[in-house]
Amino acid sequence: MSVDPMAYEHRLERLRPLVDAHSAEFRQRAQDRSPIEQRWLEDLRQYHGKEDEKTERETEQRKRSRITVNLTRPKTDTMSAKLGDLLFPRDDKNWGIDPTPIPELTKAAAQAKEEADRAEQEREELERQALEAGDPDLAGQAANAQALAMGLRNKAEAAAGVMEEARRRCKAMEAEMADQLTACDYANENRDAIHQGCILGPSVLKGPVTDDRTPRRWRRNETGGYELQAIAAAKPAFRHVNVLNYFPQIVRRVEDSEGHYERHLYSKQKIRRLQHAGFDKEALRALLKEDPADGTPQLLTDIAALSGEKTAKSAKQYHVIEYNGPVSDEDMLKLVEIFDGPEAAAQMEEQFDPLETVQATIWFCQGHLLKFGIYPLDSGEELYSVFNIVEDETCLFGYGIPYILRNPQKMLNAATRIMMDNAGITTGPQVLINTEAVEPEDGEWNLRPFKIWKVKAGIPKDERIFDQFSFNSHQPEAAAIMQIAQKFMDDEAGIPQLAQGEQGSGVTKTFQGMALLMNATNVIFRRVVRNYDKNVTLPNIRRLYHWNMQFNPKEELKGDYEVDARGSSVLLVREIQAQNALSAVLQFSGHPVLGRLIKDKDLLREALSLMLFTPDKFLKTDDELAREEEEERKRLEEQGQQGNPEFALKGKELELREAQLMSDAQKAMNDNALQMEELASRERVAAMQLQGQMITLSEKTGMELEKISAQSETALAKMLAELQDKREQRVHEKEQLAGEMHSTLITGQSAGGLA
Repeated sequence: MSVDPMAYEHRLERLRPLVDAHSAEFRQRAQDRSPIEQRWLEDLRQYHGKEDEKTERETEQRKRSRITVNLTRPKTDTMSAKLGDLLFPRDDKNWGIDPTPIPELTKAAAQAKEEADRAEQEREELERQALEAGDPDLAGQAANAQALAMGLRNKAEAAAGVMEEARRRCKAMEAEMADQLTACDYANENRDAIHQGCILGPSVLKGPVTDDRTPRRWRRNETGGYELQAIAAAKPAFRHVNVLNYFPQIVRRVEDSEGHYERHLYSKQKIRRLQHAGFDKEALRALLKEDPADGTPQLLTDIAALSGEKTAKSAKQYHVIEYNGPVSDEDMLKLVEIFDGPEAAAQMEEQFDPLETVQATIWFCQGHLLKFGIYPLDSGEELYSVFNIVEDETCLFGYGIPYILRNPQKMLNAATRIMMDNAGITTGPQVLINTEAVEPEDGEWNLRPFKIWKVKAGIPKDERIFDQFSFNSHQPEAAAIMQIAQKFMDDEAGIPQLAQGEQGSGVTKTFQGMALLMNATNVIFRRVVRNYDKNVTLPNIRRLYHWNMQFNPKEELKGDYEVDARGSSVLLVREIQAQNALSAVLQFSGHPVLGRLIKDKDLLREALSLMLFTPDKFLKTDDELAREEEEERKRLEEQGQQGNPEFALKGKELELREAQLMSDAQKAMNDNALQMEELASRERVAAMQLQGQMITLSEKTGMELEKISAQSETALAKMLAELQDKREQRVHEKEQLAGEMHSTLITGQSAGGLA
């Protein structure tokens, strides 16, 4: 912002119409949103288990139960925690970027390689023909074909090099963006937004904006001491915006709103800090000379009262309003003329195009324009992203879990209170007292142990002074209604007890059954995560990519990339993948046949990663395993040398004998397999011969095949029995050989030698 040549009072007078117009628009939007704010207040009451003041007052006057069984809060917290874990695991991210030209370059490289191969084949054919015919023209054509093939191969290599460079740049850009998101605590900002969205419906994120948390370092000053100095470094950041302070138009989508207003409640100390963020210092000084004109908004005061905070309504704060959106040509020219001079305004007027919209950022408070700047992103995308647990088809502000559970929560509370009221009147008898015949000694008409009652004079002894009766108990009926209400809450919220960690009765305990149930439970979360990918992750990461392309000075990471939101496609199946990986570790690692084919360490690493463990903290490295094996070998050698000087030699002989036994066993197993196959082949041949004999015999004697089969059944059974005996003998020999080898290995190792 350049130095202002005009006096601040004159400038303020010229800017007042613009500030007043935006102030009026802000108040109108706040008024239009009042019905939605009342719904939010009711949602918050339900989340905290509170009734509105009118209901509480009427219940207290009627001396009825006021108990509340708050199941809305655990349902809401479950949804919030589940989405936070799915979208922001600590060992993975829910987004990625890929270079866009890869498919075209891959196709070009493959085509060039194919053409080079054809040219190479043509060259070889021409050389053969030239050699046979001795024709110099054919030799020249072969040389041309060779040059063509070399050129095509160079083209393919160049395309492959471009692809590799694009991948390298893309990887560098992804690492840079991941570092920026970590620095601004992007995951926790999103978790805060998700939690508020689960309660109220909409959750709002803003960015990328310049990080207001300026890093500071201890530096040596001129006097030789140390002091904290700010390090000027423009970094992008994302912020969770409290939806109570966010005022778009009442539209369906974020991009449909004509600009966005955001309210900031600042104290004088916070106003002073704005001087380091590019705000007009003269405007800040003038604002600080005035007292705050507005108190805490009524909605925020009512919300604070729900948690027991007694916020004074008379507390005054500065309501600083931030506007991001389009500005009319006339207002833009006025702003540029005031802050940058007439020449800059004239130059901008020449560049105006009616088809283009000028985006700006304006901060104002109590009639003072505190900051003006051109919209930061050249891409023109909105700075705000809005996500709803349940979307409204007509409004940007959707619904949260409390609103969905409004009726079943009321049903549950009503049934609980009925049960408590009924229990209160059925616990003890209702007492009837003839006040004309008796009076309490202490003057109080209540019952207690060892109380004395005085019978009045003249009352006959047979007259009934006390009587009692009882009401019927209806607790089972009320309890049944409570169970129905809980079932309604599970169904309407789409969060069954299984998703809250409670298995419940009648739920299968088998591994496969639990996997199927967990997959079915994740259906509702898949839909919500897909909406989050579409409305938050994609626009946020895309805007961060545009910010880096526009402002990041590192040219080595820039390129044409596409953003991929993978929350719904990757992270949601993590639980099922973790269960399957763990099952594979348990089933395959010790398998006598399949275990040889499995990379145990890689499989275990994948299982730990899917279960959100850090594999490097638990798995030993190859160097550590080699070192432990070396230490074990040395230990055994030392023990052998102390007990038997010939241990080392015996150990070598034992290793050779083990290798020989393993080789013999493998050979025997292979021979046995061949013999088994030979027996099976002989069975098939015998069956075919027997069938041929049966047909021949039938033709000679005229007997039916059924009768022949009956006569030859004994012969066939005998032959098959002999073949089966031979097969069993082979299997027995195989098992005996394996047992002898195993016994020999164990005996040799445990005996400490071969003798």
